[in-house]
Amino acid sequence: AKYLPAMKTSAFITIIIAVLAHAPSPAHAMFPPAKDKGPVARAVKTDVKYIKCQVCELAADAAYEEYVAVAADKGKKLTELDVLERVEKLCDVSDKAADWIINKDLQEKGTKLKVVDMGKEVYGKCGVECKTIVKACEDVLGPRDTDVAEYLLTTATSAKDVREWLCREETSSCSSAPPPLPKDRPKGEKFVKREKKDVDMERLMASMQGMPGMGGAQMFNREDMMAGMGGMGGDDDDDDENPYGSFDPSMMSDSNEGIGAKINDVAAKAKDSVKNAWGGVKSLFSKKNADEEL
Repeated sequence: AKYLPAMKTSAFITIIIAVLAHAPSPAHAMFPPAKDKGPVARAVKTDVKYIKCQVCELAADAAYEEYVAVAADKGKKLTELDVLERVEKLCDVSDKAADWIINKDLQEKGTKLKVVDMGKEVYGKCGVECKTIVKACEDVLGPRDTDVAEYLLTTATSAKDVREWLCREETSSCSSAPPPLPKDRPKGEKFVKREKKDVDMERLMASMQGMPGMGGAQMFNREDMMAGMGGMGGDDDDDDENPYGSFDPSMMSDSNEGIGAKINDVAAKAKDSVKNAWGGVKSLFSKKNADEEL
């Protein structure tokens, strides 16, 4: 384990993929579902018309914010493709660019349905209302993400510019007032807060989907992972304080020393659980070396 602190992030990710690829039933064998999660939350399409103007303006603000960030990062090398890649993620809650969605709640205010900001550092479970916001976002940005990227790069000078162009000129999202809510419309679900570590872990798992060797790997939440590890990590009372023990997904970076410390800590606790999978990794490397010698 002495070599771990010197490992690069790319090498660490490669080993994770190799472990999952050679474990019986990739990822699922290590973290089997803890319980049936019930039906998958789906958007209420009939609610989109009540919030489409609000969502369009919020999406416009988020688009301009992403543009400013990527422009500062790329400088003179900024291209329309750089901007487009960020715009395409604005409705995808598995990406940080869509944080503006998962911190919103839909609340009935008289005859109106309001998109309410619950706080910048607040993260909510993406249930029915979240999916409805996603649907409204996709309706606005999906068919015209390239046009939005071009407008940001060539014309926009402020978020107000983007709101006016996107929601009143390019689309009719804000051309008229939304209809009143029907009196018999069922009240929506309550906003359910989530830990940032849960969100970061799901995003990490989502980013690994489709990688070579991952097969049909699924995303797992805290309960799934704890069940798969046999409750490893301490008493249930500790879960809310630090659901992933010493592993903090949000801290992953190219800092060799930081990554090495986290890997060593997690490896010490999970040694028995990954022993068989690690054997698969060694076999893989042995085969690779043998092939090279031939």
